[in-house]
Amino acid sequence: MVRVFSVSLVIGAFASIPAALLQRDLRYREITIVDVVGTVSAAVIGVSVAWLLRNAWALVLMELARRTIRLVMFAAIARWRPSFVSSWSETRELSRFNSLNMATKAFQAMEAAASRGGGIGMILGASALGMYNMSSRLLEQAKSVFVTPLAAVALPLASQTQHDFPTLHRAIEGTIGLASLVAFPTFIGSAVVAPLAIPLVFGDQCELVPENWTGC
Repeated sequence: MVRVFSVSLVIGAFASIPAALLQRDLRYREITIVDVVGTVSAAVIGVSVAWLLRNAWALVLMELARRTIRLVMFAAIARWRPSFVSSWSETRELSRFNSLNMATKAFQAMEAAASRGGGIGMILGASALGMYNMSSRLLEQAKSVFVTPLAAVALPLASQTQHDFPTLHRAIEGTIGLASLVAFPTFIGSAVVAPLAIPLVFGDQCELVPENWTGC
């Protein structure tokens, strides 16, 4: 199953190119249609295969079907076909960008692992680490709702205006200002209501910590 499922990596890599072209052109309506059609079609295929085979192959075939449908639809809408024509200068530029992006992601992962496992987990214990992970997930969910959509539009806009620096600077400034206008009140408001909301949602703090903890 793992060997067959690995084909989805290749399909996803090909689908990312026409999807990026549509995103660059801010064609989010088409992207949404492809995602909805791919998800619904894959669900129908997965349920049908599960009813026929009654084993885990239904999950594998469902994901392969979803990615294949997305690839075909993205390529058709973006009018994209694979090509073996390449440019060394563009390859070098993309390689530099990807290397810096991967280095940033690696440092972020190392920082998160060190602060959670090496710092909070080893020094303060498992209970404190669990509370930290819970609060981190809440923060990430809030960011995905209020900040990530703005970033998804900002990157294609920056790609379109990369050679027009005044327009690019105005776009970045406007995006940061709009994200701050939405995010800061949300996060500050969450911090203000947290002392009342957390006990109401998750229960009293004494129920979340070891019995020998002296803070209760």
